[in-house]
Amino acid sequence: MGNSYTGDRDVMDAHYRSGVVTSVVGRCPACNSRSLFVGSGGYVTCGWADCPDPSAADKLLAVGQPLAAAIRDLVAAAILMEQQ
Repeated sequence: MGNSYTGDRDVMDAHYRSGVVTSVVGRCPACNSRSLFVGSGGYVTCGWADCPDPSAADKLLAVGQPLAAAIRDLVAAAILMEQQ
């Protein structure tokens, strides 16, 4: 499974705000924000600075990810968001 951007979050946030990256329609499964973009190496990444798992969307899209596990992860993220 690939890794999303792992560098400095401030640099990533500035890069995201600059409009240089390609935005992705949808919501981050980890934080429910609409700040997904295609990051370095083509990985779908969340650009929200407080996201608990910026690579959550990419993990769900990874080749070989069983559908049941993807659904489980989405449900767990939704439950977590409801609890906050």
